[in-house]
Amino acid sequence: MMHIKKRSLRLFFALSALIVMSMACGWSVPTPKLASVACTRRGSEKVVCSYTCKKNGETLSDSQYLTGISFASVESEEDLEKICATIFKDAYAEPANAASEATEEPTEVPTEAPTETPTVVPTEVPPTELPTPILTGDVTYCDASARALNLRLVDGFTAADFNDYQVSMGSDPMNCSVNNTNSTLLTCMYPSAVSFPVNIKVETSAGSVVNEFEFNGSNCVTPGLPKDSNDSTVNCDPAHMPAVCIPLP
Repeated sequence: MMHIKKRSLRLFFALSALIVMSMACGWSVPTPKLASVACTRRGSEKVVCSYTCKKNGETLSDSQYLTGISFASVESEEDLEKICATIFKDAYAEPANAASEATEEPTEVPTEAPTETPTVVPTEVPPTELPTPILTGDVTYCDASARALNLRLVDGFTAADFNDYQVSMGSDPMNCSVNNTNSTLLTCMYPSAVSFPVNIKVETSAGSVVNEFEFNGSNCVTPGLPKDSNDSTVNCDPAHMPAVCIPLP
């Protein structure tokens, strides 16, 4: 009798252990393959696994997706995002222009080969030539009555060269020409309204000043009898000899 009771107790404990183990297995929560999936069980209810959709932040559970697929067994988030796009169509809909841009293949812009920049060689600027004076600055003769004077020309200057020059006294131009008797002199007629001292200026036809000096009129004379040519203080103008002798300054 005692032997039968012991045997019954062993069977009872064995059956109890099997029941407990079966309940534990039925209530266990599976470990999802993705960290973004969470699985829970409340009491004896079915295990529910959920995933948060990336585009709208909505939580989607496998109980909503009625295909019998457990999110715990899904191995790729792309598959879960496809499910999100199926459930939340508005949030996952692409704008028409974005879809067309996605399908168009980018046009390759041809790249131009780099061109070598030509080396700029600086050009040498020729030195500016200073205007060459045509007068020495000497007034060898001045006739106050005829308002005429002789200006000494530099060596080598000819009558043909004078065509490109204009001589003025003060602000008034003078009528000048190379002396017919002595080609080293320039004979000019000056205006009657001139008062000494006054500037004498020579310009080219381009406006460049080649001579400018002051004349005080101290040797302007009225023609008269010739002075003693043996006097060393007297300078006689060869173009007007023997009528006029002008004292040396």
